[in-house]
Amino acid sequence: MKRTSRIFVATAGILLVGTIAACDDDLIDDATFRLWDGDKLASWTLEQGSVRKAPTWHPNDYGVELLDTPTVISQVSKSSSRPTCIAFTTMADVDASAQVWLGVDFNADGTIDVEQPIAATDFHVSENLIKAPLNYGAIRFVISKKGTGHAVLAEIRAVSDTRCTGSPLELHDQALGTACGSDDQCASTLCCSGICAECCKADATCGLGTCKQTAVSIPPGAWAPAAILQCNPGAHNRASGMACLFDADCTSGTCQNAELTSISNLVPDAGPACTPSVDDPSCPWVLQRQGQCR
Repeated sequence: MKRTSRIFVATAGILLVGTIAACDDDLIDDATFRLWDGDKLASWTLEQGSVRKAPTWHPNDYGVELLDTPTVISQVSKSSSRPTCIAFTTMADVDASAQVWLGVDFNADGTIDVEQPIAATDFHVSENLIKAPLNYGAIRFVISKKGTGHAVLAEIRAVSDTRCTGSPLELHDQALGTACGSDDQCASTLCCSGICAECCKADATCGLGTCKQTAVSIPPGAWAPAAILQCNPGAHNRASGMACLFDADCTSGTCQNAELTSISNLVPDAGPACTPSVDDPSCPWVLQRQGQCR
């Protein structure tokens, strides 16, 4: 299981005066929770629980209230920026018993790499710094209410900063297709050409059978997709909890939470959309998130 770090950084409470960061620099879309589609947040995904629009530091300034226990909302950043140091500023009114956390999922592979509490500051601004990993792709932000109690968020911002000290966050147990620098960063214990994989050479013999390309990933800064190699894919031989990309990988016939898209949707001039399968490497999926067998 991927390890999750919890960072507790000294915070400075200051009164809100104007905008605390330039919106153009923000890694988070709709950092003030003002965009709604009916009773749903327009830029955030509701994963668990329920939310509603609620007044914040001013009765005419609205944010979001996290209602149930648990309630989880998330967002994959649309920004192309990959800062080495990230400053998080939050403004909220939460009971300590609500246990509200901001999690960061580097590479957006479904597992939180670092968490920090959202302080009960009565709508004063609190700031934390995180020194980002050396290599990472997409960034997913997750806000979780884990306890009971009142929790209203007015603002969550994430911007590039230069004040971080110490070593970069180390990522471990990374999913297939994730950018890597060494074998020990990958759950598969294999980093092949800078990508976590189950085997390193197509058509070679591997532990469960034959090594095959079934998908590609697009690492940050790469000019072309990188092959993701699986060992004996589509054999219906992976037990519950094992890594998978396709339903056909699993004994149960179900690969949960895997996210893939046609390469034609992401790569310019990739040609018309096709129907990928585990047996057709000429039409590979682009992996967004690895799944687990049910």
